[in-house]
Amino acid sequence: MVLRFTNSSEALVVVGIGILIWGLVEVSRGSRRSAPTRPKTVADRAAMATRAAKALGLDPRKSRALAYLYEHRSMSAAEYANLCPGIDQATLDGDLKELVEMGLMTPDGERFVIT
Repeated sequence: MVLRFTNSSEALVVVGIGILIWGLVEVSRGSRRSAPTRPKTVADRAAMATRAAKALGLDPRKSRALAYLYEHRSMSAAEYANLCPGIDQATLDGDLKELVEMGLMTPDGERFVIT
């Protein structure tokens, strides 16, 4: 970059510093503006899980699983079976697989963690 009728090296330094300062200001504005708020209480997490389940069109079993995940941050297959008594294991395994495929949780050893 050459600026006519100027000492180019000094002008480039000034322009570079100006761009750097502008970039830092924009980054700081963006981080303040887009910081997501995390639910603080169990009730807030349950309400968030209910809204998410409704938006995704989940059935009641999967909604319970999502609410449990929001509350506890992880869940085992046995804990899911306790949430849904009377449902056969094959159905529960299918539900867990669907929740993983939807990207709502990830297997981590013997547990599933919320994503």
